[in-house]
Parts: sequence; C-alpha cells; structure tokens
Amino acid sequence: MTRKTEPVMTELEDVELGEKTKIEVWTDRVLIVGDAHIPHSIRGVKDRLSDLLNQPGKSFLSLTDVTLSSLSKRRLWRGDFLVVNKSSIVLVKILRE
Repeated sequence: MTRKTEPVMTELEDVELGEKTKIEVWTDRVLIVGDAHIPHSIRGVKDRLSDLLNQPGKSFLSLTDVTLSSLSKRRLWRGDFLVVNKSSIVLVKILRE
C-alpha cells in the first residue's frame, strides 16, 4: 500500500508573501521565532494569524528570517526559511505586527 505524503520542504518562491508578522512558535522540543506572512484575502482585507494556522489542507506553516532555539533559549540555528508541521505546534505568540 502506497501512502501519499506532502512534501516537507517548499522553495521560498512558493511562499505566498503577505503582511509580515513576527511570531514565536513553541513545539514540545524547540522554540522558533520567525516572520509569518499573513496573506491578503480576495476582498483585500488582511487575514488573521488564526486563519493562516487553521487553513484546511495546509499542514505546514512557512516562516522566513527564522531563529530556532532550545526551550531553554540556547540558539541552535538561524536561517532564511523554515517550514513547521502544524501538528507539532503547541503555542503561537505574536511578537510584532
């Protein structure tokens, strides 16, 4: 039986850029700080972060300008782009809109 899986990595050009919002994402193992790009809806009104997190059919959250740290705040990695599996997210906090 073949199981269909979604690609884990996405090219930066595939990210739908919108209004940048700096967020903090907690998983059970790491703390991630990065820019979420909140797209504009068809009506031209900015969607909410909760809309981005709850999009049906989208299992991953794309972030840019990312810092990955341990839960004790020891920096582990810094990069331009990271995708996070939404099922691993425990908490999301807006740091700056």
